Amino acid sequence: MRLTHLNLNRNKIFTCAEFTGGRALKVLELRNNRLESLAGLSNMPCLEELYVAKNKITSLVGLENLPSLKVLHIREN
Repeated sequence: MRLTHLNLNRNKIFTCAEFTGGRALKVLELRNNRLESLAGLSNMPCLEELYVAKNKITSLVGLENLPSLKVLHIREN
């Protein structure tokens, strides 16, 4: 079985630069962390929902290769 939903909320994560993703991931939750960038979140062709609210993100660089993305929840950054 492949991982399709990953919840990493409230983990004090600073960066996703080395995140290798998951080719089958459909939902990724990274709320309430310390992210300043979304770099490293590319190469997830099945990702449909990305939740990154309540971080310190100032740029959307890193979201270029997410062809299935339908929901981007990015408030309070």
